[in-house]
Amino acid sequence: MKVLSLWQPWASLLAAGLKTYETRSWCPERHGIIGIQAAKQTAHLDWPALRTEHFLQALAELGVDSFHDLPRGCLVGVGRVTDCSRTECLSLRLDARELAFGDYRPGRWGWHFVDLLKLDTPIPLRGQQGLFDYD
Repeated sequence: MKVLSLWQPWASLLAAGLKTYETRSWCPERHGIIGIQAAKQTAHLDWPALRTEHFLQALAELGVDSFHDLPRGCLVGVGRVTDCSRTECLSLRLDARELAFGDYRPGRWGWHFVDLLKLDTPIPLRGQQGLFDYD
């Protein structure tokens, strides 16, 4: 299985289906099942964007008190990528919450995930850049 590393809280938001698009500067060569790995390194958890209504509501839906409590350095879920579209097209049809959870600047790509499954017990896994293999 191919795996994609994301910083928290985005890894858990995607695995839980609270976001369904992951934005990147590149489009995957193939679609299909992709594992969602939470990177060991965190995003800057003091970013003002993480204190917006959308992120605070998602934190409550994840059932955690703080983004610091989310698992890191492990596989947190799987999903199936069905489409990859330019962000210029996506930003016109997505709701405010989905837009808050991604980088929709022009020239980027939105990977559409469906059939998302959050693992009950995360599996320790070291991340890598790009898509990487995991058996």
